[in-house]
Amino acid sequence: MASYEGYAKKVTIGGTPIPEMTSNFKAEANVVEDTNSETSGGFKTKLPGLINASGSMSGKVSAAIGYATTVKKGGTSTAMTGEAMELVAGKTYKITAAVKQVIDEAEAITVLDGVTDVTAEVLSYDYLFGKITFKDTYTVVGAITITANYIPLAVIAGGRSFSLDFSADTMDATDYATALANGGWRVNKIGLFDAKATVGRLADMAATYLDILTGRESFLLDIVTAGGLLTTRGWFNLVGLEEGASMNDMFMEPLSFELRGRNTQNFSYSAGATFNAGLAALLTAFFGRTPEAVQLLVDGVDGFEGQALFSGFGISGDLEGVDDFTASFVAGGAWDVTA
Repeated sequence: MASYEGYAKKVTIGGTPIPEMTSNFKAEANVVEDTNSETSGGFKTKLPGLINASGSMSGKVSAAIGYATTVKKGGTSTAMTGEAMELVAGKTYKITAAVKQVIDEAEAITVLDGVTDVTAEVLSYDYLFGKITFKDTYTVVGAITITANYIPLAVIAGGRSFSLDFSADTMDATDYATALANGGWRVNKIGLFDAKATVGRLADMAATYLDILTGRESFLLDIVTAGGLLTTRGWFNLVGLEEGASMNDMFMEPLSFELRGRNTQNFSYSAGATFNAGLAALLTAFFGRTPEAVQLLVDGVDGFEGQALFSGFGISGDLEGVDDFTASFVAGGAWDVTA
């Protein structure tokens, strides 16, 4: 009988390894009762119906120590005039000054090419990372500048830990033709996302988060992890806080947040070029709601493989550790053994 050591396993997405530490895979058929007077013999008889696959994984985001993580919140909208932009790639430009890259979508925006107003030639805005993309039909001829309002960011005082968790509704998209063709496997699709965040902080009465809670204010939450290689930004509402301490500990104030709906852009992220390729692929698949080929190789070579859609992703960390990630997935079709 073969046996397998856990340290030898490997998980890949699109052939790229993911830096997981724990992982699991589950296949389960729905049970169909088939009891009748000829077959029962006094027992219920049952058959396996459609098979669904799911799994999860967790590990470290990077080798960067937790104290390098920064947690910030947005401040008061501030005007900027003729702010320089630089080319990212193709038709996309970004605001050069990093501290001014969160654009206030509620205020007027004007884009100039040299001295010419080309706002009408902008195809799309990335408000959270200060980017614009021009229409394919437009060719830039001079220096691009932007006049708008930006949201300054400030560190949340006393921050000591954080978590950011995303979940997605899964929808059953199986039909007769698909199930017959794939051998009776359930096919899932990804629906709406949900996002929650927490920040553990030292209590600071100078920062009146109770006023923010009772005022029902929404503000930008900015978390930079993985040694600066992964930045997440989104509009959140504070929905809860606690105050407390024991006699031999610091007075703490954990904060709870829920994503705030916006007309244009709720959440976005930016991963650096040297961010882990497997986690980058996972994030792209999750937020793109796209199926990917996933392998769970029990000995690094043989195991299980199939199409998967990621239904959950989370990041968490504190001052003293290395930031962690978790991910979960559901089947996008048939799974099989790879050998």
